[in-house]
Amino acid sequence: MKNKRFVIAIILNALLLGLLIFFIVKYAKSFGIYDDGYGTEIYSDPDWLVLCIVDLFMLSYGLYSLRQIYKNEIIKQNFSTFICLSISAIASFYPLGVFIKAMVKGKKYVDNQWYLYIGLFGTILLCLSIIAAIRLYKINKASR
Repeated sequence: MKNKRFVIAIILNALLLGLLIFFIVKYAKSFGIYDDGYGTEIYSDPDWLVLCIVDLFMLSYGLYSLRQIYKNEIIKQNFSTFICLSISAIASFYPLGVFIKAMVKGKKYVDNQWYLYIGLFGTILLCLSIIAAIRLYKINKASR
């Protein structure tokens, strides 16, 4: 059972590492320079940067889980709850911020609706993560 979990953890970490490399390459390729005659502006696509950050959180949890499986120890729920809260907060606030900014600037709803949907899904995940964190806090407080 341990070997199967260890192999699955290695495969998932390898996939997350591959995704991280892909996201970093896409982010680096999104850099550009714009000169309007008044000055030079360097720009990039922040969506790829956010995906890199989320992937780093997931990879850190994956490496932590891999270490715990290798040492045959129990995965602590405090760390997994923190990672879940962090990922769901990013998945909630960033897309909603991009959507609201686009609507304020008068851009088309159709072009930015996916940011709204992803943000709403992230908000649901954030609420569930907060509920899980509160339950974990109560369980830890009761066991002291």
